[in-house]
This record gives sequence, structure tokens and C-alpha cells, in this order.
Amino acid sequence: MTEKFERPPATRQQFVLRFQSEGQRDALKARSQANLRTMNAEILFLIEAGIKATDGARTDEPNQS
Repeated sequence: MTEKFERPPATRQQFVLRFQSEGQRDALKARSQANLRTMNAEILFLIEAGIKATDGARTDEPNQS
């Protein structure tokens, strides 16, 4: 018996991600496998973690260290 996959709802937004190097994709793939997540889930996890880490911080100005 084959599984029938449904198309995602039209309300889900898609975003094309372009890696700057093949190494970045490989690193993401390894990280996602280590964390037992899909690459998409790993990307979303990292985005959410970054947002939480910078919550309240201004990110529109260059670092003034």
C-alpha cells in the first residue's frame, strides 16, 4: 500500500533559501539529522531561537562594540 501525501494548505508560506556555500547545506543537514528533525524543521527552530535570543534588541543598526 502506498501512502498518499496531501499538498500543504495554501495558507503556508514558502521561502526559497540560497546557501552561500555547499558546506552550509551539509552542516545544516548534519545538524538536523543529529537533532532528529527535517532540514525545514531545523531551519525554523534556528530562526525561532535567533528571534528569542535577540528579542528586544535592536537589529537594524550595526554592532557598536
